[in-house]
Amino acid sequence: MSPYVVNTVVTPLPYYYGTNVYYVGDMVYVNSEPYVRADVYYTQAVELAARGVPQAPIHITVNVDVPTAVTAPTPAVQQQDEWMPMGTFAVLEDPEATTTSVIVQLATNKSGHIAGNVINMQTDEITPVYGAIDPETQRVAMRIEGSEEIVECGLWNLTQDTLTVLLHVDGETTEERTFVRLSDPDEEELAP
Repeated sequence: MSPYVVNTVVTPLPYYYGTNVYYVGDMVYVNSEPYVRADVYYTQAVELAARGVPQAPIHITVNVDVPTAVTAPTPAVQQQDEWMPMGTFAVLEDPEATTTSVIVQLATNKSGHIAGNVINMQTDEITPVYGAIDPETQRVAMRIEGSEEIVECGLWNLTQDTLTVLLHVDGETTEERTFVRLSDPDEEELAP
């Protein structure tokens, strides 16, 4: 995926929160080296997510089986861009959970913008999500429309079937969530 967004083949930079990206006091460490203060790290995530705010409306669709009652529009994104699906993921608060009612669909364009939907299967609500990819750090930050919370992960991690994301509840509180890739029903039909 990095050649699509970064326009060159780069060494993947995985983000494993709690392992190679972690907080000690008011510092964030990356690969055991001090990176930046926690407040600066949060501000970087907020600014990166803000880069993905759309300029002109268009509808993109990433397929997922959702109840037919869900008819909310897909997010508005820049019209001239070609979008590549990144995947559809179940969102788990507990990585050991086997069910969820929240699904996220994500796509990216060559400009490094992220767009998608957060789908609440219990309430049939669809909420747009916007964000961006930093090509240098391969860090991805997204914000759900109407929320102050920021979700971040690594670009490489989004190519995996299971990944941990960091949820910035606010400038002082972070939590981890697990994304589990949902397979495309059409792909399952093609499998031997």
